Amino acid sequence: MIERIYGLTDPRDGAIVYVGCTSAKLRSRLAQHIGMRKQDATAKSAWLCEISALGERPGIVELETCDERVSSEREKFWIGYLREAGAVLLNAGAGGQRGGRGRRRHGATVGGNYAREWLSWNAMRARCYNKNSERYLRYGGRGIRVCARWRESNSGYAAFLHDMGPAPEGTTIDRVDNNGHYSCGACEECVAHGWTANCRWATKVEQANKRSNNVLLAHDGIVDTVSNWARRRGLTFGCLQSRVYRGWDVAKALDTPLVKREPRQPKAEREVVCECCGRTAVAKTILTRWCNDKCRKKLTRNAFYRRNRDRICAQRRVKWANRRKAA
Repeated sequence: MIERIYGLTDPRDGAIVYVGCTSAKLRSRLAQHIGMRKQDATAKSAWLCEISALGERPGIVELETCDERVSSEREKFWIGYLREAGAVLLNAGAGGQRGGRGRRRHGATVGGNYAREWLSWNAMRARCYNKNSERYLRYGGRGIRVCARWRESNSGYAAFLHDMGPAPEGTTIDRVDNNGHYSCGACEECVAHGWTANCRWATKVEQANKRSNNVLLAHDGIVDTVSNWARRRGLTFGCLQSRVYRGWDVAKALDTPLVKREPRQPKAEREVVCECCGRTAVAKTILTRWCNDKCRKKLTRNAFYRRNRDRICAQRRVKWANRRKAA
């Protein structure tokens, strides 16, 4: 397969700022770069967001076409050649590292897919520093930062993985203090600002119990959320929540056991004489007054006409009068 070594150019001065390799058409590859600029926190994405904010569009040039078997070496050559020539490239490494779908430079892929730890690390930086991220206002917008040890593009992921360890199944990154930063507690920035280690791997339930809009109940010196109290006392969340909203005392709401009601028994069937045709039919509800849907519709239509007879007749008279005038 033929692959293309390409370069992204800055529309302001025409300089090549990024080198990549693709088997797709260059126009399609450029559209992919622009479309994915908000999904990570790399230097290339920040540059693309800056260009887009100016109303400009980056350019793309083909540097070389080569066989797939030597594309990694040729990409490394072009990155090294342009850097020796004085170009400032946004590539995180020396290039040529490929795996699965696209580039994997962190070395921790699982079956060709991104590792869960890398996804958490990348999303953590994006919501703190990428102003185009949907969650920026709740994190970076209110001053939440990532410490210098984890913030670096080249070595940040390795340090993050070393400090946090592998993520247990079903967990994501979480801050112990919701108003604190993503800090390791050991780097120079953390020591200078007095930041302690503030991150852990937590499940969705653990993170949901830390939300600022949770309803907290205090009983026997313990303060916890409604959902946790319900699990402790063998109640359902809806039952305990309704008791609290109805003004029950906290002790009564927690100590009153859940009453399980017996399921309703179906009512016995009965015979009914159809009000429309006079036939006898089996009725399953007390509201049934007809033998089939045809009689029901006919009876309903007749009842509607009886209730609205005067209005319908007046409308018909007006309609006929208008027709006579038009004739």
